[in-house]
Amino acid sequence: MQVFVLTAEHQTVPGLVQRVYKSLSAARAEAASLVRMMQKDAGREVDATDRNYEAALELLQDEFGAAHCYVDISEMQLLD
Repeated sequence: MQVFVLTAEHQTVPGLVQRVYKSLSAARAEAASLVRMMQKDAGREVDATDRNYEAALELLQDEFGAAHCYVDISEMQLLD
């Protein structure tokens, strides 16, 4: 079974978020939601969508650094 693992870290809140989704569209929707939260907390215009969240995230990373401000989706195979 193919799954999509979302890993994220907020620029001002320590710790990782990890979630597993059955579809890429669900993982991308959650990624956009997390980036919107980061935008709001940074005082930025909240405009991330599941189609442009990566570009919105890059703008945040320019200010806060990519080491502690990121969202990544990895495709994995779930073994029985």
